Amino acid sequence: MRPVRNTFGRSCAVVAVALASLGLVGCSGGDPSYCDELSATQSSLETLVDTDVLAEGTDVLSQRYDAFASQLDALIAAAGDEFSEESAAVQASLDQVGTVVDEATSLNLGSAAAQAEPALDSLSTSTQALVDSIQNSC
Repeated sequence: MRPVRNTFGRSCAVVAVALASLGLVGCSGGDPSYCDELSATQSSLETLVDTDVLAEGTDVLSQRYDAFASQLDALIAAAGDEFSEESAAVQASLDQVGTVVDEATSLNLGSAAAQAEPALDSLSTSTQALVDSIQNSC
């Protein structure tokens, strides 16, 4: 089996670009409360996408998924309806990852890692679109 790091390489690259862009644009103290949620959301996403399913197992994937889902809920709640289109896309991608996480326990680790890659790619892309939109308002 090949290492999951290689499987998630493309996902990590997408997240790296997202994280780099977040680091370039800061939110000032007078910004809306959702600006404060960006850093925690990016960190939680990075942790999820960097999960090495082969080395860490599906329980860790599930825990990190739950942590990201909670952080995303906080970001979306803070943003209200202002970013509803982007939020809906992220939620759809998150649901897709959730399905993979739920099914991962019944798969061998290699299959779980292979199924997680496209779902995490989609989540990274949709989250980046939400982050970009929020950054434009911060």
